[in-house]
Amino acid sequence: MLPAPPRTGRPCTSDGTADVARSIPPHVTILFPFVPATAFDTRARLSVASHFREQRAFDASLAGTGHFPAHVWLAPAPRDRFVDLITATCDRSPDTPPYNGAFDAPEPHLAIGEASDETSVEAVAEAADREIAPFLPLLFRVDAATLFEEQADGTWVAAATFPFG
Repeated sequence: MLPAPPRTGRPCTSDGTADVARSIPPHVTILFPFVPATAFDTRARLSVASHFREQRAFDASLAGTGHFPAHVWLAPAPRDRFVDLITATCDRSPDTPPYNGAFDAPEPHLAIGEASDETSVEAVAEAADREIAPFLPLLFRVDAATLFEEQADGTWVAAATFPFG
């Protein structure tokens, strides 16, 4: 689990919905959406476990802030290592492209804020730079991937953890 930074603006997940309402912990997405829980059988679980056992653990940090048109995020570093992990995982799951194929290339991020009708993304980004940037970098070790599963009430729970080799 990544350290939870102070929150700025409306906390959100990368798909634009409030993560507090969805109860999803801070995370850097590797692949979303994934297979439905009903299709995540023993064979799929073993395949995912094998894939992540092939990955090497690494030291990382949340080193800066960035933003998309409506979202503000922390930038994980080393960026190339996260991109490689995302790409390798997506290559193993060609039937589930990240964000349903909406973007050309992955941008690793940990979403921390969302613009609203009342607050522009620039204002949220300025607040993040003022309130969060002084605490960066936040150091952590990436040694496992966690599969989160959405529940009927819209919350998310950790359904499985896959250690790296």
